[in-house]
Amino acid sequence: MKQISNKEYEKYQQYQTDKLHGRVLTPDGLRIVCAGLDNDPEKIGIHMLEMLAKFTLIANSIGVYFTMNAGIEKHITHTYLLLGEKPKKERMAIRTEMEEVPEDESMILVATGG
Repeated sequence: MKQISNKEYEKYQQYQTDKLHGRVLTPDGLRIVCAGLDNDPEKIGIHMLEMLAKFTLIANSIGVYFTMNAGIEKHITHTYLLLGEKPKKERMAIRTEMEEVPEDESMILVATGG
């Protein structure tokens, strides 16, 4: 029988914890999301980006490190969600805030059309 390393075991434990707390999107969960959005790719994409932004904002507020798809860990200092349906004044305020971010700090923007 193959033995797993401590690191692999820790990753598995983290996966179990994430699954228990609803932080893992299962195939069934994805099917429910898609069905709820009439299997419309544009609606699904917008919904996923909005959820990513909300989760990113929550995680950013507690100073969590993110692991990107490439496996590079970065600390995201500033996170912004720019929704097209928001009032122009609110969108402009977000843009102004973004312009004030120092160049040596990281920033992420998730933007969707209105």
